[in-house]
Amino acid sequence: MLRVTKHDCLLGRYRLEGSPVMNQSKAGSSPAPSRTPVISIFGSAKPTPLPDAGGSNDPNLAGNTDQPPIAWGAVAMAAMGGLTAYVLDEQRKRKQAESRQKDSRLQTISHQIESNTKDKKDVFIPKYSSVESAKIAWKILRDWFFETGFEVQFFGPDNSLTQDVKHDSALVEFFQLWAEAGYPNTYTWNHRVDERDRGNLFQRLWIGGILYARENIELILSSIGLGSKVSSGRLDPVGGVLGSLDAINLSKLDDGSIGINVINRTGWKSGSRIPGTNYSLFRDRARSEWGPGGTITQHFNWTQPVPKLGKLAKGRK
Repeated sequence: MLRVTKHDCLLGRYRLEGSPVMNQSKAGSSPAPSRTPVISIFGSAKPTPLPDAGGSNDPNLAGNTDQPPIAWGAVAMAAMGGLTAYVLDEQRKRKQAESRQKDSRLQTISHQIESNTKDKKDVFIPKYSSVESAKIAWKILRDWFFETGFEVQFFGPDNSLTQDVKHDSALVEFFQLWAEAGYPNTYTWNHRVDERDRGNLFQRLWIGGILYARENIELILSSIGLGSKVSSGRLDPVGGVLGSLDAINLSKLDDGSIGINVINRTGWKSGSRIPGTNYSLFRDRARSEWGPGGTITQHFNWTQPVPKLGKLAKGRK
């Protein structure tokens, strides 16, 4: 006898039914009655038979269905795939670390070279090229006349044209004036490539014309590969394109070195100035105005130790 509690009644109807079960293995045998427990849940469309407490050979009942075999091959493939991905990721990380170490070594070597060449005669540095300086100079002229590129342009210490500016005779004169002023923390000077006020006008025109011709010849020679092989050499495109440097600014840094900022403006007034005078055929114009040749500005920046006056007195031009 099956005992039905009050709790079972609250959950649903629990009843016993007799259902005929045919023995499929023996043909013609009489059906044998069986008592199968069935539970009916509220809202269910059909009663749900419960498994026989005494066990059953019915393969459809829970616990009697054979479980499918585990796909060991798929598990092994997944494990190998994960291991391969891990190995490749480790190789990528190792190559990145080696690349960073290589870059760090190259940077250290570069700093050592710069440190060893301080206050010594300039040596050939592969990254410098007078031809590259000339290309940059011609690009400045194109950007000015055709009004392309940025209106304000910046050139760092590794730029070939910056290295030429760094070794220009204007900087030699600038440092001498800074020393005479007592090495102030900040100092600014407006450079002029030629004399424009003192002396005979005819003499100023003659000397200014010679300087103008010389600087443009140096620009042409640099453009065809006949410029200086080192940044401290004489033949470079600085004078042919930049001419007079509008402002040279110096600032002392916390580590004892100095920061240099050279500003040059490229415009009609500078390009059309008569050598030896302050008179220009045309005035500067902004890019917003009609016509070509809107004024552009270049900034050349670098840091360096405080130079020695003994070395500065020699100059290069």
